[in-house]
Amino acid sequence: MITQYSVFLKAMILLAFALMMLSPSVWADDPTGTPTSFKVTVTKVEMWNGSSWLTIFSGSAQLDLVAGGTFSGIGNLTPPVGTYSKIQITIRNSFPLLGSVTYQGNTYYTTGADGGDPGTGSLATTVSGSQAEYTFYDPAWGNLNDEYTLPEQIISPAVTVGPSTDFQPTLRFTLTNTLSLSNTPPPTPIYWIGLSLLTVTIVLP
Repeated sequence: MITQYSVFLKAMILLAFALMMLSPSVWADDPTGTPTSFKVTVTKVEMWNGSSWLTIFSGSAQLDLVAGGTFSGIGNLTPPVGTYSKIQITIRNSFPLLGSVTYQGNTYYTTGADGGDPGTGSLATTVSGSQAEYTFYDPAWGNLNDEYTLPEQIISPAVTVGPSTDFQPTLRFTLTNTLSLSNTPPPTPIYWIGLSLLTVTIVLP
């Protein structure tokens, strides 16, 4: 008798950010903000069957984490029969972001220009009409647009796939984030919006 399985997987990536300050001034209070758009690109999803990694998605799927980050690109798949106990995800080291930080009554917006080291700080503007997407990356993960494989995550309990498995996994990415505002010293300060180096944990419910 063939058993019908219905598997619904959720993987959540929690991106926690510590403030990154590039020669900052000392603030009377801590100006922070959150993105209105924060994109991550998934390039590969793999599952471990006890002897090897099976690729269940390979391509390029961009998610906006602020909008919910649901990744349905691996739905309706039928992997080979087996038991899968681990999952790992590869992403692109490129994070287009749109956001702002409010400080002392002024709102500072991201632009497409570098305000610090390339890829680590967006030159800020107080002109809302000049707001633009800025692409961050994590130098610890390689160069801009390099692929980076996140640490593998144990699936507990393991997923058993049978001959008639209805396999419809969903990856859901959630984001905990903070933007920071820094500046060069007066009298003509230059402001930039920063995002910390990323620390990532994959959580399976």
